[in-house]
Amino acid sequence: MGPDWRSIHDELARRDLSSLSATELDRLGESLFWLDRPDESIAVLGRAYRAHAAEGDHGGAAMAAWQLFYDHALVGETALANGWLERARRHAGHVEGSAAAGFLAVAECDHAAGAGALDDALSHAERAVAIGDATGDVDLVAMALQAKGRALVACGRLDEGVRALDEAMVAVVNGELAPLFTGWVYCNALSTCHDLADLSRAVQWSQAATRWCDEFRHGQLYPGICRLHVVELASLRGTWELAATQ
Repeated sequence: MGPDWRSIHDELARRDLSSLSATELDRLGESLFWLDRPDESIAVLGRAYRAHAAEGDHGGAAMAAWQLFYDHALVGETALANGWLERARRHAGHVEGSAAAGFLAVAECDHAAGAGALDDALSHAERAVAIGDATGDVDLVAMALQAKGRALVACGRLDEGVRALDEAMVAVVNGELAPLFTGWVYCNALSTCHDLADLSRAVQWSQAATRWCDEFRHGQLYPGICRLHVVELASLRGTWELAATQ
């Protein structure tokens, strides 16, 4: 069972925002994300960034900026996303070799891939994997592996790419990751299977994804995306009853 985001939100939201620590603001922003309140989540994460930066916590500031890069990119706000990526780069430069630097490398991979610079994307992903291995951060390792897998697939190295995605998914199914990264890896692995028409692999991961979705107390973002993939897969296989009930 995942965290009770409603209780976490209610406990933190009843307090004055100015009294919350940077870490508490991170947590409040995350709870709002899972409660499907993205605009409020972005606003709180902006406060969290300022709090981390004011404390001289470059790692925390880099991670807040990293999250805001993806939040704005997700809704097509490219200019804002790029601005937050620049801030993440600036802060991560102060903590080379840290988990924050590794997560930045994941973002750099996605940014390069979006620009069609596939060799650069793969290089960033491999750096993220190396930092993840060095730091022992399981969330980073899984995120780096899924980024590497997708970059390899985009480069036409399908077998290597799928192997990297499979390894990342083992961490997900084994319950090793935080909720944010659980959903992230699921979504990208299922999307890649769909793009490759690898129905056998997609079936295995979609079954695991459905079990994970069923554990959610609140929130629909990742469960909604995962269930969409499950519906698509069920439709392709002609299992209409399953598709209709998702």
